[in-house]
Parts: sequence; C-alpha cells; structure tokens
Amino acid sequence: MKKVFSTLFLLFFFAGSLTCSLPRMNSEFKRTAKQEPFSMRSKEILGTQGKLSVHFIDVGQGDSILVMTPSKKVVLIDAAAENRKNEVVSYLKKLDIKLIDILIATHPHDDHVGGMSEVIKKFSIQEAILPEAPFENNDSRDFIEALRAKKITGSTVSPGYCIKLDNVSFQVFAPCSKNYYYINNYSLVIKIVYGKSSFLLAGDAQFSSEEQMLSEGYNLKADVLKVGHHGSEGSSSIEFLNAVRPRYAVISVGKLNPYGHPNNAVIDRIKSIGAKVLRTDIEGDIILISDGNRIIADKYFKKAS
Repeated sequence: MKKVFSTLFLLFFFAGSLTCSLPRMNSEFKRTAKQEPFSMRSKEILGTQGKLSVHFIDVGQGDSILVMTPSKKVVLIDAAAENRKNEVVSYLKKLDIKLIDILIATHPHDDHVGGMSEVIKKFSIQEAILPEAPFENNDSRDFIEALRAKKITGSTVSPGYCIKLDNVSFQVFAPCSKNYYYINNYSLVIKIVYGKSSFLLAGDAQFSSEEQMLSEGYNLKADVLKVGHHGSEGSSSIEFLNAVRPRYAVISVGKLNPYGHPNNAVIDRIKSIGAKVLRTDIEGDIILISDGNRIIADKYFKKAS
C-alpha cells in the first residue's frame, strides 16, 4: 500500500488487491426494554465477550461511527463537525479508549472531518485511511495538518481494498471514480462483515456513486445500512436499497436541520423494502452488537439532559 500525504492534498490512489468473503444473512434484532445509563452498559458495549459493536454516535447533523472488534480493536469512521468535536472525544473517553487502530475519513466535508483534528490531538492513532479526494478545502485542512503534526501516515484506498481486524473485515466499495462534481460522491463506502452479520456504511454517497457500485456487481447485501447523506433526496435510490435489502436503516441526522434531512421520499423508499428506520435525532446514540452469527441487540442511549 502506498502511504503518503502532503499538506493540502493526498497524492496517491491505492489499487487494493485483498479480497474478503461477504456472506449474506438476515439478522435477528431484539430491542432492550429498559435503557440503562451508558456507564452501566460500558463493559458489554466494549465487545468484551467476543462481540462486535457498531456505534452510530449522535452528533447532530453529521457522522461519527465507532466500531469495536471482539478484542477491542478500535476503528473510528468520521468525527462529526468541528462544533461537535467534544462530543466525539467524550464518547470515546467514556469507553476508556486511548488508541484508535484505524481512523477513517470518508470525504472532506466539515460534518464528517471537522472534529478529526481534536480526535487526533487527544488519542493515539495507528493509521489513517482516506479516499483520493480534494482534501485541500477549508473543511479538511485542519485534519491534514493534525495528521502531519503527529506524523501519522495517511493512506488513500480504492474499491477492492480490504483490511481485517480480528475476524472482522472492512471492504471498500467506493468511490469508483477519481472525478466527481459533488464531493459527496468521493465518499468511502465500506462494508463491515463479522461472521454472518454485515453493515454497509454509505458515507454521503449519492446516486452517481450508487449507480457505479451497482454496475460493478458488488455484493451490497447487508443487515444494516447507514443511509447515505443523512437521508437526502439525492441518495438511497430504490435500486440501491433493493440491492442492500437491510433489516435496519440508520440515519445520522440533526434535529430540525436546515436541509430537510431525512427526505420523506427516502423514508418511504426505505420502508417500502421492509427496513426499520433508526434515526439519531430521535433515538440518540445507536449501538448495534453482533456475535458473528446474528445481530443480537440494538440499544439506544439518549444523551444526558
């Protein structure tokens, strides 16, 4: 893998050669009847008993997804907007996280990378992964400078790239092109597979990226879909949703946001394929846990008022 970045722009694009087995399975979910304070559940959430936990952190209008493997390897995908950075840092500290094994920036927009510089300052980072995208913009400049300041290697990756931590695989499906008009389409789209359970994280990918993934014939089927671009009207086509066929669709979105996210037509499309919609603006932090055979619990933790 080529690993390099400059002050303003990542110069190399990695052509991945590793492959992963991505099985299909309909997972079974059980909702916890009684919510308990975060601290009371922290040991279970950490994945201490051979479980994978995926946390969709409530950061308002933005994304931040924490993945913890059965042996407590840590992957952080995006880190919210700059004005929500402290919430991401606080969430990680509550779980006693000190080292992030892989830090992933899906694309250079503030609501995904604005909090990255603070995360880099407060935690040890083993490696950073990014798409080949225009990271010289104002939204991402602090992120790139923070990587340089701590001498953290930034790696650009392309579809086909796959990494495994424990028995958890992370396979990249997009971006499929180097030239997009909309920066959202540069988003890394990642499928996480642990045994027979799977999660597809769509970043802010829009119709163009979805169409390319479909034309490539990728196995998009997943138990859980992190809905692209906060449920905007330009994402989550019915063709894409039919290929993923999730049981649960998670939307990371802010309350009363000025963009009208999530779009009602998108919600209707998701419901038309039989998926249950989970929204951070309604549920708060959403944590899904898998034992490798099925997703055995979904837990919601409202932030303390």
